[in-house]
Amino acid sequence: MWELINKNKLKTFLFVFLMALCFGLMSYCLAKTFEYFNIKSYWVYIVVYGYFFVTLFIANKNAKDVFLKLSNARYAHRAYYPKLYNIVHEMSLASGLNPVPDIYILDEDSPNAFASGKDPKTASIIVTKGLLARLNRDELQAVIAHEISHIVNRDILYLLYTSCMLGCMVFISDLSIKMIRASFSGRRSYKNGGAIIYIIPFALVSIFIVGLSKIFYSCLSKKREYLADACAVQYTRNPIALANALKKIDEEQTYFVNTNSITSSMFIVSPLNNKNNTHPPIEKRIEILLKLSSCNIAAYNMAYQIVLGKKSNIVNKKIIEKPDYSKIIPIVATAVASQSVKDEILNHRKAYDTMLKTENYIFIKCDCDTKLKIPQELKGKTIPCPHCKKTHIIK
Repeated sequence: MWELINKNKLKTFLFVFLMALCFGLMSYCLAKTFEYFNIKSYWVYIVVYGYFFVTLFIANKNAKDVFLKLSNARYAHRAYYPKLYNIVHEMSLASGLNPVPDIYILDEDSPNAFASGKDPKTASIIVTKGLLARLNRDELQAVIAHEISHIVNRDILYLLYTSCMLGCMVFISDLSIKMIRASFSGRRSYKNGGAIIYIIPFALVSIFIVGLSKIFYSCLSKKREYLADACAVQYTRNPIALANALKKIDEEQTYFVNTNSITSSMFIVSPLNNKNNTHPPIEKRIEILLKLSSCNIAAYNMAYQIVLGKKSNIVNKKIIEKPDYSKIIPIVATAVASQSVKDEILNHRKAYDTMLKTENYIFIKCDCDTKLKIPQELKGKTIPCPHCKKTHIIK
C-alpha cells in the first residue's frame, strides 16, 4: 500500500500548494481593495494569514478532537459495543493498520460513518447509532473497511488540510464582502467615487477562486471515495456487502443534527443535500461493485472505467499493474451464494446443533454474536470468546 499512500500524500501536497496560491491571490486583492479605505496592506496580510495559520495549527495539533467536537461524538466503550470492536480489529488486521483506531458513536438515527484524524496514530472511526441498528455484520464490516481505507491511504490528512483551507477562504471572502458593503453604506461619498473599481474585481476573483477550489476539491474527493471502495473490497472480499450497505445508507438517510458543510464530506454518504458535490453517485458506486470479478484494485479500476465510460484510472496505471494490486482475489462464497445454497448451509448447521444438544452441549450466545458450543466436561470453568475475548462462566 506504500505506493498508494505516497501518491495520495503527493496529491495532498499539490492541492494544498494550489490552494495556498489561491489564498495568496485573494489576500492580495483584498489588501488592494482596503487600501482605498486607508488601511495599510500589511495589516490585511497579518489578519488574513494570522487567521489561516492559527486555524491550521489548531486543526493540525488537535485533528482528532476538532472533528469529534464538531460532530458531538462520544467514546464507544468496548463493554457496550463488543461486535463493533471485533469488526474494527478484524479490518485493522486485514489492512495492516496499526494501531487500531479509536471508536466513537454519534447519537444519530440516520445510518452513516466517517474517519477522522491526521494519521493512523491519531485516527478514529465514528459510526452512528442508526448504522449499528440497520446493518448486518457483513454490511457493517464493509463500511468499517471503507473508513479504514481512508486512514490507510492518508485521506484523513487530505480532508484535514483542504477542509481548513476551504473553510478559511469561504469565511474570509464572505467577511470581506460584508465589511466592504458596510464601509460603502457608512460613507455615502464613496458611492460616487472610484471604490467600485476595486470592489468588483475582488468580488469576482473571490467567487472564481472559491468556486474553482470547490470544483477541484470535489473531483479529488470523489476519486478517493472510489479508491476507498476498492480497498474495502480487497480487505473484506465481499463487494455485495458494501453495495447493500451503501444502498441502505442512501435510502434511509434522515435529518442529521450534528453536521455541516465541512464534516459532511467526510461521511461515507453525505448527510446533506450536497452529496453529489462531494461524493460519487451512489448508483454508480453500487454498479461498479456488482460488476467486480475479483476483489483487487485492478478489477475495480476496470469496472470503474466501464461503468463511468472513462479512460482515466482511480490511481496511477503503474500502481494498478503491480502484482499486489492485480493478483486474483476471489469473492467470498457467502457474497455470491444462491438462496438454495444458503438454505442448505443453514439446514446443515441446524442439524449439527441438534446433534450437539442431544449430547448435552451448552450453548452460549456472546455479545459479539458468536455462538459458543461447550461440552459438558467444561462446566464450571471460564471460557474466553475466540473473537471478542469476553470471558464466560460455564454453568
